[in-house]
Amino acid sequence: EPLYWEERYKLEEKKSMDGFTLFDWYMPFEYVYHMLEAIRDFKSPQKILILGVGRSNVVDVLYEHGCREITCIDISPQIISQMQNKYRKYSGVDFYVMDARELHQFKDKSFSLIIDKGCLDAICCGMNLYESSKRYCEEVFRVLDDEGMLSLVSHAPPSTRVPYLRCVRWAVDVASMSENHPQLPYLSSLTLVLTMTACAARFPAEGEGISMYILIKTEDEKILANQIKGAEAAVIKKNDGVVSSLHQSMNKNSTTKDGKNAGFLTVTTDLAALARMVADIADDD
Repeated sequence: EPLYWEERYKLEEKKSMDGFTLFDWYMPFEYVYHMLEAIRDFKSPQKILILGVGRSNVVDVLYEHGCREITCIDISPQIISQMQNKYRKYSGVDFYVMDARELHQFKDKSFSLIIDKGCLDAICCGMNLYESSKRYCEEVFRVLDDEGMLSLVSHAPPSTRVPYLRCVRWAVDVASMSENHPQLPYLSSLTLVLTMTACAARFPAEGEGISMYILIKTEDEKILANQIKGAEAAVIKKNDGVVSSLHQSMNKNSTTKDGKNAGFLTVTTDLAALARMVADIADDD
């Protein structure tokens, strides 16, 4: 939330003995760029939007590789002021105080590449997870150009992130950034897979797993149909013994639970979570 980040950055500034310093969540942005250049042609001009820029060195890395249309946003006025001051001599780099869920200042299809390293993760730690993530996806999709790409770096595994990304119609794929064999089977060629494997080998193998989600705004039905194994929200036919909340509320005076009303139950989980649920139930019994 805005107040949290504003206070956090002010506190960090007070504690710092060296003044304003750059810091990257999860990993230095150089690692992210190595994967991006395997997917995106940076020889062609890219209009880039950085979501939740914070104190990242993303501008340095992109500028070093020739990018000159870079827009950075953050919800904290404190950090935007500091970043504006640091990069005041960089032409083609703009900073705005803005919420990633409310990109009203930007026109539709404004950017060819949008980069998020931890911004959606922070949003998902707040209140109203579903509504907030939905607004984020809708706004990012709106300002993304046709065939544009969102690169989303997250500590969340696919099973807890992909279902929230499905609220808009874009192609979704994912690569691990902590293992030696990442794959983007639908969005890549064999050459790309080999390149990304070589890049991932440089990443720290220990600690928290990090994933890069690749989302493409496209009309290509083949990649739109891509499903992430083990991560999609499952639509399961309702068990005969389950009665919907709507059915119950319409029959408040009835004690009969016949379970004959039709419907579907959508459940998002993974095997580990399911095993924990079963174990908890067994303990209660």
